[in-house]
Amino acid sequence: MTGRSPRDFLGSRPITTAIVYTVVGVFPLYLTAAQSVRLQEELGFDRTRLGLVIGAFYLVSAIASKMVGPILDRRGPDLGLRYAGVVTLVAAGLAAAAGGWVSLGVAMAVGGLSNALGQIASNLVVATEVAFDRTGRAFAAKQAAVPVGAMLAGLAVPWVGLTTSWRVPFVIAAGAGLVMTIVAPSFDTGDRPAVDRRSLKVTPALAAFMVMAAIGGGIGNSLASFVTDASVTIGFSQTAGARILTTGSIVAIGARLAIGQVADRRQQTGVEELMGLLGIAVVGFGLLGMAGESTTVFVVGVLLAFAGSWGWQGVMFYSVVRLIPMPAATSTGAVAAGAYLGTMVMPPLVGFGADRYSYGVVFGLQAILVLVGIAAVLTSRRLALAETTNHRATTTT
Repeated sequence: MTGRSPRDFLGSRPITTAIVYTVVGVFPLYLTAAQSVRLQEELGFDRTRLGLVIGAFYLVSAIASKMVGPILDRRGPDLGLRYAGVVTLVAAGLAAAAGGWVSLGVAMAVGGLSNALGQIASNLVVATEVAFDRTGRAFAAKQAAVPVGAMLAGLAVPWVGLTTSWRVPFVIAAGAGLVMTIVAPSFDTGDRPAVDRRSLKVTPALAAFMVMAAIGGGIGNSLASFVTDASVTIGFSQTAGARILTTGSIVAIGARLAIGQVADRRQQTGVEELMGLLGIAVVGFGLLGMAGESTTVFVVGVLLAFAGSWGWQGVMFYSVVRLIPMPAATSTGAVAAGAYLGTMVMPPLVGFGADRYSYGVVFGLQAILVLVGIAAVLTSRRLALAETTNHRATTTT
């Protein structure tokens, strides 16, 4: 190990690389979420505009994910890893200099591109560089990096953001982006296989998965983005609200890692594991909708909602790779685009609903939406099996 550079270290550890570059892509967003109350106070905007700021991140993530997937399938993940660091540097720097909600939204839009590059490149690294019987754990660890980003952001607020300026954590994130650009590893082992453009068509099974991802992604990410503000509304301090975000993120990390282990042991499609976590989310959001002024019910609901609505992403990518016969970056990029589109729409609606009605009403409606997501998963599995059967029949005729 002596004398090995950080680039060589990451190049020999694809799972570590996937985790690191996923965190780098999401960190600016969750710094915004963890400091949402202070940002609203100092920059002078309301929850609806906060939702628009967050939505800008996911709009660009959705568009970019669909576009970069085929590119990375042809050119390899190196391009995505390297530019994820560069764009994170730019996004965090813009956020640190923001003077209002519009400029903060521009910074988050730039961050959306970094997120797409880092996420899809990391998916390709896991799918092509990790042994087949370990992909469940690998996708789980990679997706656990998303709540790690939220957890670190939550920790940064009481330690740094509330004791100095809210701009300081963004400066630190910009420095992290610079480092990740410099140490970006290489996984290119020669020419990549040609990608048949006909294989890039969105099939009905993939479209159903995208619907589920849109619902689940919108709900899970809006929970992470608004839980600090919702905690303050019910009676917690800003510091306590940030700690609730951190605790919920830790629970989500545990759920993702545990379900990845289960998927690897069972070696099936991962659909049953996916539906189980979504069922937990239904219970969690139901409790949040009924919490009223009870801080105990609120906290229990948050933990269950985080476990279910933020625990399924790794096993979702596992299921997509197992069920959908498409190149990994393209298929996971399409599903990620669905998740980001849902997340683009959901935060503004959550902010509007909280301003107009209450968080309780919003959370109750989200519980119902998760049930629709479960139905979409079942539909996707049925369609995928039918598509596989038809494909085999066609190729043998």
